[in-house]
Amino acid sequence: MRSRIIMCMLLGVFLLTASTVVANYPLFRYDEQRTGNVSGDGPQTSQILWSTDIGGLVDSSPVVAHGKVFVSNWWIGWNFKGGLYCLNESTGEIVWNNSIGGGGGASTAAVEGDRVFIGSLTGDLYCINASNGTTIWNKTIEHSPAYWGVASSPLVYENMVFVTTFSNNASNNGTLHVFDFNGTEVWNLSTGDTFYYTSPAVADGKLYFAGNLTNHSLFCVDIATREMQWRFNASTQIKSTPAISDDTILFASADRLYAVNAADGTELWNHSLSCAMSSPAVSSGKVYIGSSDSTLYCYDAQSGAELRRFLANGPIYSSPVVAHNTVYFGTNTANGTIYAVDAADGTLRWSYSLNPPSGRYYNIMSSPAVSDGIPCVFG
Repeated sequence: MRSRIIMCMLLGVFLLTASTVVANYPLFRYDEQRTGNVSGDGPQTSQILWSTDIGGLVDSSPVVAHGKVFVSNWWIGWNFKGGLYCLNESTGEIVWNNSIGGGGGASTAAVEGDRVFIGSLTGDLYCINASNGTTIWNKTIEHSPAYWGVASSPLVYENMVFVTTFSNNASNNGTLHVFDFNGTEVWNLSTGDTFYYTSPAVADGKLYFAGNLTNHSLFCVDIATREMQWRFNASTQIKSTPAISDDTILFASADRLYAVNAADGTELWNHSLSCAMSSPAVSSGKVYIGSSDSTLYCYDAQSGAELRRFLANGPIYSSPVVAHNTVYFGTNTANGTIYAVDAADGTLRWSYSLNPPSGRYYNIMSSPAVSDGIPCVFG
């Protein structure tokens, strides 16, 4: 039986000061640019602080804010309590659970102040009170929700919430939705159906997101004018969330990693890559991304030159996170292994296999979140 747990790893050598500790990891890929680059320390050993079994499937990633960990689980028909879970960051104790429509969800939450925004299997965008778990509002944006419902991770920017739907039916047709904090839809843009997990990124008032499976497009929209600035057509389906590094947008399709110019969408470079769902991380001029061929790749962000690769024990669906010269990610194997790799030379710092009990497996699809020097990971 497939099952998921959340685990926190204690920093082995705790030598942090207040200025280097990352207090929050509030959204998928850490920041609005979706870089996966954390400005703080991560653990140097694999010591477990706590683990909590919340049941079901956890294909979302944890986020951390205000001393709490937020993550959703899902699967219709299983005997478990699905929804959005809030756990105590220090102890792993469950603080509250919101069913988000009854089926849970595969969306990664975004926390802004006292509000948590998340998509659900029922096709809704939810706004939830971060303190007590009560629903503030919810809006149906996927009227014929398929298997994953709304799996995109919301993005909060300038008091607006951006989220995408993926279906190819006439009522949705792959749409970018923009809501204010009161739950009023401010505007939307239909682009054609897209991959269910990909999420928008933003920098300098420009929004970058995937859409239109026919042409496998990445779009750039000016938020102020709501006008399309450019579109770039990839070779195959775009399955990742774009990362923004200075004037470059990095993203992966099913078979390539791309770098395009943020201003006009022209291609800078690309590499052949067997990518499942891993989104790139960008740190200190380098790009890190996982592959279905069990390899973590490192490229020069400017030139695209391959710098090094690290062979793991299975496919990497997890999106890597970089914290203080260490790259953290997990593998999609029955045991579910967490890796910490030196960002400078690609050598292994440590690894930890989840080792599930007989009859269960903990393959990792979600991505780690690093907060207060502690990564939270799901298997």
